[in-house]
Amino acid sequence: MAPTIATRRIDDDRFHAVVEGPGKYVDKLSPYRFVLTPDVSQYADLPLCWQITAVERNRMCGAMWQQNGLVVIPTVSWGSRDSYSVSFLGIEKGSIVAVATYGCRKREKAFLEGYKAMLEAIEPCAVICYGAPFDGMEGTIFEVDPMASRKVDRNGR
Repeated sequence: MAPTIATRRIDDDRFHAVVEGPGKYVDKLSPYRFVLTPDVSQYADLPLCWQITAVERNRMCGAMWQQNGLVVIPTVSWGSRDSYSVSFLGIEKGSIVAVATYGCRKREKAFLEGYKAMLEAIEPCAVICYGAPFDGMEGTIFEVDPMASRKVDRNGR
């Protein structure tokens, strides 16, 4: 049985406060050289309006942080093919972007299709990949290990 929308969005709940009030986190984020926008879930089976809302929340955080002097790298995600028309909006061509393969292993083919569309739309100069890159991902890719990049592990250490 497939997980429900509610159970799949648990990770989104962890950063809900950030998405709802990105301005409150400027001081906490300011010591970092750059920040990534939140990877708000865009599952292909979500209604398109929810996928569009995910893009809006991602871009809103980035805009708020950038207006407050932070260097922002947009995290790009996509859901269904229908979401491509909005998923890549608001990102400057030739910029650095971030993507996440972490949690996408069961939908590699769909991920790669969206990734190719993203490359065509944005033409990024580099891609920060949260998780191991899939075979077939093109471009200058910098892999980030999700477990090694955690400040603390799930047991609080």
